[in-house]
Amino acid sequence: MIRLKDGESMFGIINKMEVEDCFVVEIKNTGTANFYLDPKDENLNVDLYIYRYENENSLLGKSRNDEGKHELITLDVKEGDIYSIKVKHCGRFCKRAEYEIKVKSYEQYKDEDIIENDDYDFKKGSRSREIIPRYINKEGHRSAENYRKIIEEFDVKNSNRYKKVRVGNSYKTYCNIFMWDVSIAMDAEIPHRVDGSEINANTIYQIFLNKLPQKMRKAIEGRAEKNEMARLQDKKGQYEEGKHGFESWGWGGEESAYHYYFVTPRDAQKLANDGYIVVAMWKNLASSSGHVAMVVPQESRNKCEITSYNEMLHDMKIAQAGGDNYEYTDFINGFYSHGKYLDVLFFAHK
Repeated sequence: MIRLKDGESMFGIINKMEVEDCFVVEIKNTGTANFYLDPKDENLNVDLYIYRYENENSLLGKSRNDEGKHELITLDVKEGDIYSIKVKHCGRFCKRAEYEIKVKSYEQYKDEDIIENDDYDFKKGSRSREIIPRYINKEGHRSAENYRKIIEEFDVKNSNRYKKVRVGNSYKTYCNIFMWDVSIAMDAEIPHRVDGSEINANTIYQIFLNKLPQKMRKAIEGRAEKNEMARLQDKKGQYEEGKHGFESWGWGGEESAYHYYFVTPRDAQKLANDGYIVVAMWKNLASSSGHVAMVVPQESRNKCEITSYNEMLHDMKIAQAGGDNYEYTDFINGFYSHGKYLDVLFFAHK
């Protein structure tokens, strides 16, 4: 068993089909600890397992991502705790390859604090690789200030990770990647892959919609189809607002996917103002390219209740990647064209 020091990295080597490396680490701080494993080859698939020291029946955490993706486990720890760590090679990749393993503990943080992670990595290469945020906001420590800090850390206006890319005569945009990154940092991940495949904004919308009660889902789908027909015929006056925009479903209403709840525009902005992560989702029925954005806290001088679609367009605030990238802008700049704002759904996490 290899001794690993809290706060220091170590590199291991994979050079055969089946291998299991074992480490032991003693924790230096009472609070939380990140157990981090990063394969240095995109084809290497290694999994991470954490146990109480010398007790293989005491599995505390495991992370089993796809090949080339890092593994990260966060545990509550105490100074002097000792843990056993296993790194297991589980793929067919068998040439010599390196991985990095690191454990770092952090002192117990206070209410309203954000965890700062020295091991952050924004993965400036492939957009399909998961980031490790610099700042993490856990459940039970939500506030507008913390939510803003999470949004700001990704620098969505300038980061190459979110810039649109020309593909032929059109552009590929990355609203789903920005949402994925923010949700990770808010400890409320909406995955970028489902069953091994990357998912776009339309698929994300459908996953959340499918988790709602059938009657509600059918009403939402029916309204969206009528509005799409009006768009195709350019009959702007025939959009159907329907009852699902401002009817008071309320916080703690219908649960959807990944522990998010379906909420109204009014509640969406209220919850964002209190520091809860809120995602706005729109499905494009005419193509595979929908849109998602983060509802963000209103600045104090602009704070107001959202009680109509007009107020939603101009007073609700969002951050987004897409055709244009914004850290703080009016809802209208993300969802206005051809009345699509009427069919946006909002989902909030605790």
